[in-house]
Amino acid sequence: MQVARISGVLLLAWLGACAGGGGKDSGKQEARSDSSGTAAPPPPAAALPDSGAATFRVAGTEPFWALEITRRELRFITPEDTSGIRFSRGGSVTSGDTLRWSATAHGTTIEARIWPSQCSDGMSDRVWTHRAVVRVDSTTYRGCAVQT
Repeated sequence: MQVARISGVLLLAWLGACAGGGGKDSGKQEARSDSSGTAAPPPPAAALPDSGAATFRVAGTEPFWALEITRRELRFITPEDTSGIRFSRGGSVTSGDTLRWSATAHGTTIEARIWPSQCSDGMSDRVWTHRAVVRVDSTTYRGCAVQT
């Protein structure tokens, strides 16, 4: 019990008390729109990061979780597993304004989608630069992201 509590505190500290704007759900589609309720146009191509070199820190709450996307790997972290599940990073796919990565390791599949959009984590005044949806096997997590 104490180890789980310490792990949760460490993860929260890692997230900088700014864990990103969402938790998990059963796969509802993410709607993106501007304040008028209409679909927001994708940003110009120059606003998208170089998908081959892009690295991100992604986080969410309820439950707390995080995803690190580095040049070599994707690492999905929870308070129960602070070492995380590591996936070899292949190339990303760009579709409109969205970057997508997918990988499989140790019988677990991950898919991460990130797109430019202001995102509030609901726990601080921080405004993140991207939104994210991460699916690990059949569980979908929603959160915020920042390019690192």
